[in-house]
Amino acid sequence: MAAAAKTLVLVTGVAASALSSPPSLLPRAPTTSFSARAVALSSLHSRYPSGSAEVLHLDVTDDSTISAAVEHVRVQHNRLDTLINNAAVAKFDATLRQQMRLCFDTNATGPAVVVDAFAPLLKTLAAPKFVNIASGRAASTGGWSPARRFIKLRRFVEYKPLGFKVHLFDPGFTVSNLGPHNTEENGAKPVGDAVGPLIEIIEGKRDDEDGKLLHNTGVYPW
Repeated sequence: MAAAAKTLVLVTGVAASALSSPPSLLPRAPTTSFSARAVALSSLHSRYPSGSAEVLHLDVTDDSTISAAVEHVRVQHNRLDTLINNAAVAKFDATLRQQMRLCFDTNATGPAVVVDAFAPLLKTLAAPKFVNIASGRAASTGGWSPARRFIKLRRFVEYKPLGFKVHLFDPGFTVSNLGPHNTEENGAKPVGDAVGPLIEIIEGKRDDEDGKLLHNTGVYPW
């Protein structure tokens, strides 16, 4: 009997530090270089040879890199099971206009463009899935997160009739390179604790909560 095909997941915005162990998918690092991720991935492969992963150059604010990443996945795999929009930035050392432009382009517009670009590769599957990483906390305070929620709702309306599962997931305050406060000393939880519930979403265990803003143990009210 032929072995079952592995689930193919693409995650945007993975930091080099996130490649220290198999489940570590969530830390965001807008300053982490592509080469640093490649080095970290090589180390990961040497420690976990039975798994498979690769690093793609995909800047969610650059349409040319998005197109190239789509073409790479098409040629190498011709499918994609789950797309996780995780890339995000928080710009502190810039004018307000610069902060708003960069954050909205990366955190809201970028994920929308990436979803549409990869949708044809997901449509070929029985249960394609989008997951947008978001923040329930930010959603109540304004900023880009409500925009990301709006885009997610629009995608839900557009893609639900086509058989897609569309999720919005808040991993909580997690250790990452997103900002100077995302540290264990400030109470941020380990990456593995945040990723466990995300893996449940990928595995389809929370498909009945499709279209909702999820957190580790439940859902936020809209």
